[in-house]
This record gives sequence, C-alpha cells and structure tokens, in this order.
Amino acid sequence: MCLAVSPDWGYVYASSSNAVSSNNGYLEKFSIPNLVRVGSGIAGVTPISVAVSPDTNNVYVVNREGNTLQRFDSQNLTPLQQINVATEPIKVVVSQ
Repeated sequence: MCLAVSPDWGYVYASSSNAVSSNNGYLEKFSIPNLVRVGSGIAGVTPISVAVSPDTNNVYVVNREGNTLQRFDSQNLTPLQQINVATEPIKVVVSQ
C-alpha cells in the first residue's frame, strides 16, 4: 500500500494490490480529516507508488508488475492515460 496527500490537504489517496490474485489493484480517495472514503478506481497490477499533481487535478500511479504509469482524474478517479514504462518501476514523483 502507498499513500499520497493532496497539496491542499483535502484528500488522501491510497493504492493497494489485490490480495487474492495478481489482477488489478485499487486506487481509493479519502477525505481529510474524517478519512471517509469518497472515491475508488481500478489501478494496474501491483500499484506501488502514488503522487498528486500540484494543481490537484491529476493522480499518478506506478504499477510495478504491470510496468505502467497511470494518470487519473482526481475528482472521480477515472483513468485518463496509461503508458508503458521500464521493467518493475517503483516510484512516481511529481514536481512543480
């Protein structure tokens, strides 16, 4: 599991793998400070790192075993883009 806090401190995003199989994992959105789940999306295989864009419009997830980087709409966690990356990526970082 990996966590990222939005720059405006409004939400926490959490990625988690599917514990039952090697299928897709999940991306979840929780409001701060109550930590109430307000959204959920399907990530790739073994999501291992999450980052939020400085403008809070996008959430990025690296999928280690899927060898992909995904971009999600931060409001509804709809996947917007997926690109193939190097073998077994481990981290995503977004700068301003």
